[in-house]
Amino acid sequence: MYHVLNRAVGRAQIFEKSADYAAFEKVLRQAWQRSGMRLLAYTILPNHWHLVVWPDKDGDLSSYAQWLTVTHVPR
Repeated sequence: MYHVLNRAVGRAQIFEKSADYAAFEKVLRQAWQRSGMRLLAYTILPNHWHLVVWPDKDGDLSSYAQWLTVTHVPR
């Protein structure tokens, strides 16, 4: 199991309204559909998020986290 987190630069707020949280949860779902990563727990706070994940094999975590952040940031 791994604890993954991502915090905004300068602790800026990245989730302001309920639609922002919903959009991130949609990306989380897409990341799971794409990778099959086991997501055990998560929390989304106004300026960052935390995940507890369990990859199947070496290399899965880095590709999952990269896709998740690169996909979420532009949205």
